[in-house]
Amino acid sequence: MNKEKFEITSDEKKSVFPMLESVLEKCRDGRVSWIDAAKSCGIDPVCFRSLFNTWAGVDPERFIGAMTPENLRKRLDVGSLGPDLFSSMFDGRRCEPDSKIDIVPVSPETVSDVTFEVRCASYPTTFGRVLLASTSVGICFAGYVDTDKISLPVELLRLFPHADFLLESDEMHCRALPYFNEGSRISDPICLHLKGTPFQLDVWRHLLQIPRGCLTTYGMLAREIGASSASRAVGGAVGSNPVAYLIPCHRVIRSSGALGGYHWGVTRKFLMLGKELIGPVAP
Repeated sequence: MNKEKFEITSDEKKSVFPMLESVLEKCRDGRVSWIDAAKSCGIDPVCFRSLFNTWAGVDPERFIGAMTPENLRKRLDVGSLGPDLFSSMFDGRRCEPDSKIDIVPVSPETVSDVTFEVRCASYPTTFGRVLLASTSVGICFAGYVDTDKISLPVELLRLFPHADFLLESDEMHCRALPYFNEGSRISDPICLHLKGTPFQLDVWRHLLQIPRGCLTTYGMLAREIGASSASRAVGGAVGSNPVAYLIPCHRVIRSSGALGGYHWGVTRKFLMLGKELIGPVAP
C-alpha cells in the first residue's frame, strides 16, 4: 500500500485528534485491541496506524503498552529518587520546567469592574480545539471545546460574571499557541492573569514547575508545597486549574500509576502524557 497516501501536514495533524481520541477511548485500558477499536469506529487499521504514528511519533502498540499504570508507576519511582522532585532523566534527556510562564493574580476590583474586557477565540491544536481567553494582562482561561463555533464555557462565565467578552484574537493568544501545538520551549514569555484563592495560586505555581516528560502525584505535590496533610485540598486546586495544558495539571496522576481524573477528558490526558513521555523530543 502507498504510504504517501497517509502523510499529513502539521495542520492536518491537529484535525485528526478527535478521531485518535475516539479510538483510544475504546482501547487505552488494553482490554480491547487498537485494531478492533479502530474497526468499531469505522476506521481502517492500516490508515489509523499511519496517522497515529505521524501524530505521536510511535506506533499505537508501543504508545498504549508504555502507558499502563505499572509503567507510569515506574516513572514516578524514577522521579522520586532525585534530589529535585520534578527533575528526572527519561530516555536520555533531562526534564526542566519552563520558566517563561508567570502568574499574575486578578484583583477583586478587576473582577467586579463592568468595563473589564476578555478576548476569546478558539484554535485547532495538537490535542484538539482550544478556546483561549485573555485580558490586557495575560491569558485568563484555556479550555478544550468540541466545535469551532464559539460558545463561552460556563467555567469562564463563572470566573468573570461582569466581564465584557469580545470574540476576537489578540497577541496573548499568539504567544500561547506555539506551546499548545509544539510542546516545546515557547519563544516568548507568557503571562497568566488568573482568578483564584492564595492557596489555589500557590498550587498552580507549583504545577508550572513540573517539566514536560515528568510526573508527580497529588501526595507528592502536597509535600512539595508544604501541605502534606492536605492532599485532598491540593487535588481540588489542581482540578480547578483554569488554564488547560499551559498549567500542566495533566502531569499529576495517582500514586498507583492510574491516570486519575481530568476535566477535559481522561483519554485526552492519556494522549497528552503519552506524547510527552514517549514521543520524539520537540526541538
